[in-house]
Amino acid sequence: MPGPNVVGIAVCVGTKTRGLPGALAAFLGFAVLPGAIGFALAIIYLGQTRIPLIQNTLSGISAAAAGLMLATGLRLLRRYRTDIGAITVAALGFLALAVAKFPLLLILVVLTPLSIAMTMVRQARPQ
Repeated sequence: MPGPNVVGIAVCVGTKTRGLPGALAAFLGFAVLPGAIGFALAIIYLGQTRIPLIQNTLSGISAAAAGLMLATGLRLLRRYRTDIGAITVAALGFLALAVAKFPLLLILVVLTPLSIAMTMVRQARPQ
C-alpha cells in the first residue's frame, strides 16, 4: 500500500488536472482500493490461522515488527543518551509494557504527565 505522501501527491495532481473527479479517483485508486484489498487479505489469512504455515508466517512477521519497533525506539533514544530523565522514562515504559504487561493506555496516562513534569522542572532550573 502506498504511504500518505504518495496518496497526498496523487490527490493534489488529480485535483490540479481534473478537479474534484480527479481527486476522488486518485484517493479511491491510491488509498481506498489498496486498503480494501489489504483488509480482505488480512481477513482471509487470519481466518486460516489454524494452518501451520500461516501461524509460522504471522509469528515471523510479529517478531520482525517487534524488532523494528525496538530498533526505532533505541534510535530515537540515542539523542537522549546522556539525559537520565529520558532514559528513566523509557526504561519505565519498557518494563511496564514488556515485563509487567500493563495496558498501554495506563502506561501512557502515568508516564506522559511524569515526563512533562520532569521537562518543566528541568527547564525551570537556572542553567
